[in-house]
Amino acid sequence: MKFKIEKYFRIFLNEEFEKLSIECPICKFKAFKTESGKKGDCFFIVCPRCGEYEISETLNAELKSKEPDLMLSSYLRRLYEFRKDDEPIGPLTTYNIDSLKKDAERSKPEYSEKIYLLLKAIEHIQEYTGEDIIVWNSSGSESNFDKAKFELFRAYFLAMTYSSRGKELEYLFHSLRELGYLQYSNVMLNLQEGFPNYINITPYGYKYLEEIRNKERFETNKVFIAMAFKPENDNIYKTIKQVLNKLGYDAVRVDKEHYTGYIIDFILAEIKESRFVVAEITDKNLNVFFEFSYALGHKIPVIPLLKKEKDEKDPFEKIPFDIKQFNTIVYENEEQLKEKLRDRIRNLFGRYKV
Repeated sequence: MKFKIEKYFRIFLNEEFEKLSIECPICKFKAFKTESGKKGDCFFIVCPRCGEYEISETLNAELKSKEPDLMLSSYLRRLYEFRKDDEPIGPLTTYNIDSLKKDAERSKPEYSEKIYLLLKAIEHIQEYTGEDIIVWNSSGSESNFDKAKFELFRAYFLAMTYSSRGKELEYLFHSLRELGYLQYSNVMLNLQEGFPNYINITPYGYKYLEEIRNKERFETNKVFIAMAFKPENDNIYKTIKQVLNKLGYDAVRVDKEHYTGYIIDFILAEIKESRFVVAEITDKNLNVFFEFSYALGHKIPVIPLLKKEKDEKDPFEKIPFDIKQFNTIVYENEEQLKEKLRDRIRNLFGRYKV
């Protein structure tokens, strides 16, 4: 999911913003209060640092006299920015705030992880590979748009790296450059916090991100299920999901998930983040074959499934020649599928261990 910068520009560049803005009760940045929340005493806040969240009036009043909680702010922003749907976090209430603070404290990253998180955050806002990200206007213009863009990017990077101040963020930027993962251009030393005008990820930076993602994939319990979406396949899906769940894996099928943007982007992202793919190829569905091929192209293991119909001599006759080369599970009923799939996963990947 891309950084929701357009939404933030629309809000924070609105001429009415100064009149309607409030202080974020969590980080104390200038934020925007929107319509009432789902519950009677709740409302929504859009904050450049915390993201979007729902909070109760009671908790809001309680936090007004408190110091900024930047750890909680960073935790909420990470939850919001990388979730599949576009819904705000929350509601935050007096009943769950202590638990959230403990979760935030446990999620605090070490230096090496902060380096990775900053590089990942930069990639997250790039529209395409190699795009220069403007963090300050090189012409020296001080238009409202340029100021807002700098402040929004800065707040975003502060939150995503759990940085408490600009100097810490500056150090992380310089660390990425020293490591060869980031390059600066048009550096103007008199700028706020020593930031450059443009930043860009180097080839070494992209390679580093890919290596970390591959490592994360081998540690994930996510499994993508590629199959035709039709009622006749519902029981097959339930059987696959049951096997995966019993072995500690989380089944992902796109029609069962919430997402924003283009569905193809969501599908490809889910496949790349999966430990392996289970592909039901009986229906010769073109989308399934595409997902099958995409997974193989990214070196993600695929377990093909093929149903043998009653009185069918050779079920492989109905699938393309290239697919026949793979070690496919052939089954006649759901019980047989359950047993064969369970044994295959155990032998290849084992039970997922948290």
